[in-house]
Amino acid sequence: MNRILTLLLLAALPLAACSTVDAENGPLSGTARQLGSVDNIEMTDGVIRFDDSDLAVYQVTLINQDNDQAWVEYHAWWFDEGGIEIRNPSAAWIRMNIQPGSHRAVRSVAPSMKAVRCEIQIREPQDSVR
Repeated sequence: MNRILTLLLLAALPLAACSTVDAENGPLSGTARQLGSVDNIEMTDGVIRFDDSDLAVYQVTLINQDNDQAWVEYHAWWFDEGGIEIRNPSAAWIRMNIQPGSHRAVRSVAPSMKAVRCEIQIREPQDSVR
């Protein structure tokens, strides 16, 4: 019994490092997930909706729970109903600073009216330039 419990805990460890925030609204859905270890950053308030021009908009709030400023990068991918990625040539990883104890909204507008699902990924900056 102890061996089975240990194996189950070991299998769940990789999942513990990846927190997510999901949102749904009719045909729209959004997911925000942390890649790797993004220390002291909490994700909350996932919201997805149509804007005034009928494009989908997904937003999630990042909260810095630390006493030091935090740097993160985020990137959004959009997909159609069939799960095919809708490429946005101007999309790139965006770096942002979150002051101690404060929150910042991460928002992405769909590149096309065909986009119905968004995935935002948050990670630590990939180089030392801040």
